Amino acid sequence: MKRALPVYGARRDAMLQALRQSMPAPVTWTSPAGGLCCWLTLPRRRALADLPQRLMEHGWAAAPGEVFLAQPVANQHLRLSFGNLPPDAMRRGVETLARIVREQLALPANEPADVMANGSDWTPLV
Repeated sequence: MKRALPVYGARRDAMLQALRQSMPAPVTWTSPAGGLCCWLTLPRRRALADLPQRLMEHGWAAAPGEVFLAQPVANQHLRLSFGNLPPDAMRRGVETLARIVREQLALPANEPADVMANGSDWTPLV
């Protein structure tokens, strides 16, 4: 534990710093005191619905938060793990994610049709 805590603490801090530096408003995130994941909260916009897939096209993966929730909520979430990457790689991943989020948020919103009313457009197989 004495060796692991500083390693994971540095990784968590690197992710939080990258999120602060890169992520656009109105995206928010948790600052975990334990565990190995950080949760992002995104506005529920159809343009962001396929964010995990777009991220994978750039070589990164993030878990859609909805697969961890018992019932859909008003916002979209992503679960980001900081336990398996060194800080430099994590920064690059967060920068890529932030760039994709900015691009998607810049697309015209056709409210209220753009707002996803009742859950996402996919069904998890878990």
